[in-house]
Amino acid sequence: MAGCSIIGYVHGNPYKYLHPTDSEGNICGHGKFSDRPYLMYFDLIQCGMMGLKIIKTGCPTPQVCVKECVSTNYVFTETIAYELSARRRLVQHRKKMVCKYHINPVTTKIGIRQLVLKEKCAAYYVKSTPVVGRCIPSILLDVTGTIKKLVTDGKVAITRADGTEVTLVDLDKSSGFLAKYFSYIQSGFVVFKDLVQSWRFLVVGTVMTVLLAMIWMVLMRWLSGVIIWFSILGVFVAGGVGTYYSFTKYMKLKDVDVTVAHGISESFSSNWDFVISSKDTWLAFGIILILIMVILLLILLCTCSKIRMAIALIKECSRAMGHMFSVLFWPLIPFAMLIAFCAYWLASMVFISSMSRSEFYSTTNKTNDGVNYMLDRIPCKPNDLSEENNICEFVKYGGTEYVTYMQVFMCVMLFWIINFIIALNEVVVSGSFSSYYWAFHKPKDIPNFPVAASCWRAFRYHVGSIAFGSLIITIVQVIRVILETIENRVKGAENAAAKFVLKCFTWCFWCLEKFLKQLSSTAYVMMAMHGTNFCVSAKNGLKLRINNVVGSIVVESTSSFMIFICKFLLTVTVFFVSSAWFQGDIPILKRDIPDLNSYFSPVICLTITSFIIVSIFLNIYNMGVSTLFLCFLRDQEINDGSEAKPYYMTKSLEEHFC
Repeated sequence: MAGCSIIGYVHGNPYKYLHPTDSEGNICGHGKFSDRPYLMYFDLIQCGMMGLKIIKTGCPTPQVCVKECVSTNYVFTETIAYELSARRRLVQHRKKMVCKYHINPVTTKIGIRQLVLKEKCAAYYVKSTPVVGRCIPSILLDVTGTIKKLVTDGKVAITRADGTEVTLVDLDKSSGFLAKYFSYIQSGFVVFKDLVQSWRFLVVGTVMTVLLAMIWMVLMRWLSGVIIWFSILGVFVAGGVGTYYSFTKYMKLKDVDVTVAHGISESFSSNWDFVISSKDTWLAFGIILILIMVILLLILLCTCSKIRMAIALIKECSRAMGHMFSVLFWPLIPFAMLIAFCAYWLASMVFISSMSRSEFYSTTNKTNDGVNYMLDRIPCKPNDLSEENNICEFVKYGGTEYVTYMQVFMCVMLFWIINFIIALNEVVVSGSFSSYYWAFHKPKDIPNFPVAASCWRAFRYHVGSIAFGSLIITIVQVIRVILETIENRVKGAENAAAKFVLKCFTWCFWCLEKFLKQLSSTAYVMMAMHGTNFCVSAKNGLKLRINNVVGSIVVESTSSFMIFICKFLLTVTVFFVSSAWFQGDIPILKRDIPDLNSYFSPVICLTITSFIIVSIFLNIYNMGVSTLFLCFLRDQEINDGSEAKPYYMTKSLEEHFC
């Protein structure tokens, strides 16, 4: 894994993800082109000529980096006409021309028509607006249904180099194919760029989420029952507020034209700005929230009689934490490990993914069939100035054959290391709660440093078992990912039997993953309790649960649901606060909001991060409940409550469960 990372750091260039690349392989907005952040296309119609083959070849027209997108319409024939009329060079008109970097239209001795025919300068351009660093026509918004053709300010019809008239239909069609191209290669780049722009805000939000989770756990130490009932109420209140807000936004956007609101063709509706500005998006949000509230209400009504038993276990966990206060701070260690590893993995993946090399193409036999001409081009070197290669253009980044294998390997390692850290956390927490339960005289018999002792035992004796258990889950997860990938690729296939078999396999491996995760958690508890290896611990734990299957399912499921309610409430809180933050609805922070393509990317990232953080902290209660319950079952198995064999459980647990 380290070897892959080093290769990526040496050969990768992440700036390819942040900025577009011109026809000469230069990265706009970076290096010597740092003052030219936007990419402009000489002839956007050529993108439409390629159709969906644009995904393979890229847009074949020459492209240059510019300081800003043009705000007017232009055609080269207008400049020629003015100069013929004036019988001299008109500097003012020549300055409007967009040419390649080595061409100065004001001083060059080459005629304007020759510059255009040799693709040294653009034959035309129309009013544009930047989209993910590319200048995309916005002229479609400035015309009405009565206007039949595009003209310049001087009322000259806009034509291509061969004299073909440029129409609104051609531009809209070309924009559509270009949009598909962007959605193929650029959707992840947009998100990555927004996250880079807002990283300081994400760090602050993450720290605040950690503090919120810790405060919540401290409050649960003394107010477990109140916090649980408050969380249940809070979830329904948050769901109601979210539903009201979603339907309010839907009513506001109901009659809004998304294209007019954003100034570009609706073909680019896959971008976040369009998605969030769509009335259908907010209608879907509202309906989903209503469904979630109904499902939660039904679950609550069905488990109402078991909630008190679950709260009793959660209270016992809180008492244990009161005697082992350091367990509250233990989640910071696996959280820091996860953050450090994910940061390392993400940086490595960015560099590895950007290892692709620039590919330049040209041809010696140009035909009238523009599509085949572009597909039949041969590789060339940009510095080769021979006659047959006088046009050598950057098309795409290629040479990614080995990159794919490295990415797959890094993804597998991501699953394994994350599962390992989660398993390590479970073993340490289970060992701490086990020390509390099996202390006969509480708190006198509880070890002085139970968390530190449990951590030492985990690293000293159980690293191999933890790695083995996490590897089993990783293998199943990888198989699931492969099956889901195959399933997505055969969605359009007509073989119903193959689809059915894939569905069955996917469902079976999903069930297997859930079973193995539960079995592993049980094994980790038994491992921490008795010090046995993974397989023996899994066997003993499974036997113990089977002998008490009803109690295990009902009590632990109800407790897990109560804790999930707390997680859900904290996550929803972070979502609404971060949404208001990045939309500028918080007056104090309004001036510090970064310039983003969409506020939704950092909001979703922070929401997912907050759920992971809250889960790491509140999973202490999940592990605590599971550990105490298994200890209770084991206590009942070896003891009978008599003077000779007294129970180790507290009086509170004995009252509720015996």
